Amino acid sequence: MPIEWQDTYATGIDRVDCQHKRLFEWVNKLETQLENEVTLAQTQEILDFLSSYTRTHFTFEEMCMHIHACPAAQRNRDAHDGFIAAVESFQARARGGDCSRAFVKEIFGAAGAWLKSHICKVDNELRGTSPQW
Repeated sequence: MPIEWQDTYATGIDRVDCQHKRLFEWVNKLETQLENEVTLAQTQEILDFLSSYTRTHFTFEEMCMHIHACPAAQRNRDAHDGFIAAVESFQARARGGDCSRAFVKEIFGAAGAWLKSHICKVDNELRGTSPQW
């Protein structure tokens, strides 16, 4: 089942929320793959996007937390580093030729759970900082 955006994920910073929604779209492409044919090329494309886009998004989000002296800033950076490491591990497995349904299901489960948990527990600490982005 695809992960869906909920108001509880909103940080109050439109640009961050739009970036989060984009991440949800791409993670959901994994779920779509599970409903159809799983291919190595599609899996690699999704992982490459997640690797690239999360780095850009994480940099912006970390800047927001720094500027607004958010108390979760360090916890946020540490969590981001963990997610990047997980994506890199998945990329290595895909480069090794893994494109099984079980592998794609594992990526979808891990990425979806991380996004939902991280946004609700860490990113939402940006709520109420009222930045003008």
